[in-house]
Amino acid sequence: MDFLRRELAPLIDSAWAAIDDEARSILTTNLSGRRVVDLRGPEGWSLSAINLGRLSKGESSDGLSWGVRQVQPLVELRVPFSVSLSELDNLARGADPVELGPVSEAAMRAARFEERAIYEGFAGANIRGLRESSEHETVTIGAGEPAELLDAVTRGLVVFHDAGVVGPHTLVLGPKLYERVLSDNSAYPLRQQLTKLLGQPPIYSPELDGVGLLLSTRGGDFELTLGQDMSIGYSSHQGDSVELFITETLTFRVLGPEAIVKLG
Repeated sequence: MDFLRRELAPLIDSAWAAIDDEARSILTTNLSGRRVVDLRGPEGWSLSAINLGRLSKGESSDGLSWGVRQVQPLVELRVPFSVSLSELDNLARGADPVELGPVSEAAMRAARFEERAIYEGFAGANIRGLRESSEHETVTIGAGEPAELLDAVTRGLVVFHDAGVVGPHTLVLGPKLYERVLSDNSAYPLRQQLTKLLGQPPIYSPELDGVGLLLSTRGGDFELTLGQDMSIGYSSHQGDSVELFITETLTFRVLGPEAIVKLG
C-alpha cells in the first residue's frame, strides 16, 4: 500500500476513473506554467530536496574548516475534498454525468497553487517566481490601443536581441492584458498578429494580474522539479461522505533571469 491508500476507499473502479478524468481535465487546462518551463521529474514521493551544488560559508578552527551543502526543499501540497458515495455509485447504474463539482474545485485550487509558485514565487519554500526574477527593466505598455501591446512585445524582443537571448519566445498574459487581446475584433486582430510575431498564440494565466511576461523557451532557464506529480488519494469515509485529497510535491528555480522580460 502506498501513501495514497486508494485501495482502502469504498469507491468502484469507474468512480476512480471519473474522478481522475475530471481532475486531469482541469489540471491540463490550467497548468500554463508547465508549457513555458523545463519540467524535471516526477522523481517520486521520497524526493525531499534538490542539490544546489553550493556550499554555505562555514567556519574554521583548530586547522579544520566546514560548510553546509545547500539544497532547495520541495513543498508538499495537499488539497482535501469530499465526494458523495451514493452519487458515484450511480455510475454503476449507468448515470452519466455524475456530480463531480468538489473534484473540479480541488483540482483548480491545486493548479492555482502551482501557478502562483511559478509566476509569483513562494517565500515559505524559498521559491522565487518568474515575475520578480527578470534582470531587465520592465517594458511599459500603453493603456489605450491594442497596437500598444504589440509594440511592447516588439520592444521586449529587442531587449532579448541586445542581451543575446535567443528564442523561441512565449508571451504569458494576465487577465487584463489577455482581455485586451480577445476584445480586438479588427480585420487583423491582435491575437493573430502576436501569433505571427512569436510563432504561437499568447498564453493566459490568472496569476499575472496587470502584467505580462515575455519568455525565452530556449531551455535551461526555468526548472520546475516534481517529486510527486498531481495525484488523488484517500483519507477516510463516514456515511455517504468520502474524504479524498489532491497532493503534489514541487519546487521551482529561475536559472536564467536574462530570459524574462516583464511587460506592464
